[in-house]
This record gives sequence, structure tokens and C-alpha cells, in this order.
Amino acid sequence: MKKNRPEAVMLSVEEYEHIKELADIAEYISLAELIRERKTTPKESYIPFEDVMAKSGITLDLAEVFIRFQNKEKLLASAKKIASSAK
Repeated sequence: MKKNRPEAVMLSVEEYEHIKELADIAEYISLAELIRERKTTPKESYIPFEDVMAKSGITLDLAEVFIRFQNKEKLLASAKKIASSAK
């Protein structure tokens, strides 16, 4: 106990995997909703990538490193699959 609160919880592997799966599903649903929302957003309201980078002080080299470390393709594929099945 730390500050009168438990510091750890013991779960079976099956319970942990179930909770993790539910968290993943919730994340995919959230992404699918974001995709649906963005499909209806007028293109004029978007800010160009270059403007965002310049305003944030990010160089192209830093952006490339960031994108490489994000599992972008896997995430996008999952979100697209969920979005298409939700139609």
C-alpha cells in the first residue's frame, strides 16, 4: 500500500488479455469516429502540414524520425478496417 492505495493488482493472464483487448477495441472505435468526423470536415479548415511543422519548430528530419517510430501503417490499417465495417 502507498498512501492507503494498492500499488499492484494481480490478474490471471486471461483476464489481463481480455482487458487489453477491450482497451484496444475502444481505441479503434475512437479512431474510427475520428476518421468519420474528418471525412466530413471541409478541406479548407485543414492546416497544411508544413505550416504546423514550421509553427512547432519541427524540421523535416525530426518529423521523419517521429513517424518511423510510430507504427503508422498498422494503426491506419486497423482504423480503416474498423471504419469500413462500421458503415
